[in-house]
Amino acid sequence: MADAPSFEDPSVNDHKQLRHPVATFFHLFFRSAAVIVFLLCGFFSNSFVVDFVVIVMLLSFDFWTVKNISGRLLVGLRWWNQVDEDGQSRWVFEARKNDNSHPTEVRIFWWSLYIYPIVWCLFILTSFLKAYMLIVIVALALNAANVIGYTKCQKDATARLQSAGTYVGQTLISYAASSLFSGGTGSSSDNSGSTASGGSTAQHARP
Repeated sequence: MADAPSFEDPSVNDHKQLRHPVATFFHLFFRSAAVIVFLLCGFFSNSFVVDFVVIVMLLSFDFWTVKNISGRLLVGLRWWNQVDEDGQSRWVFEARKNDNSHPTEVRIFWWSLYIYPIVWCLFILTSFLKAYMLIVIVALALNAANVIGYTKCQKDATARLQSAGTYVGQTLISYAASSLFSGGTGSSSDNSGSTASGGSTAQHARP
């Protein structure tokens, strides 16, 4: 009877402990802090300029962290937009090979990526025709950029994986078919060669 896994077994604790706790923390910290400051800014400051600067700084830190750090570590994806020499803008996507991302980190990343833009959309109702509407627009723009970028990156990675699987399958089928036909041709040649050899031997044996 197999022994029960101990609590010190890393294979058991691997699914319980986060692999990138610092990246996961800051992935949630900056965007959560921006929402909290937006809700409570009226209690601590009466200056719109101060509120705007603090919240936009938190949103900028969140955008940079999600785009360059947490996306690469938590889900193995990275995106950016670059301008070619001819002046055309294009999306560039990267996906980690042999991705073994932690399932909890993956859920935290994708859920937070989509939930926070919805929260900022709800703030439009409370900030309509107010100066703080500008903050909501900035928040939606920065969050939407990461949502669009990572959604396209995920679709591109899935399409590449499917095309790679199709190519490998076609290659294996072609190799198996060629091996089968080449083996059958070789056997027929050997049989015909043996028959010819036997006929010539019989002819030499005649008196």
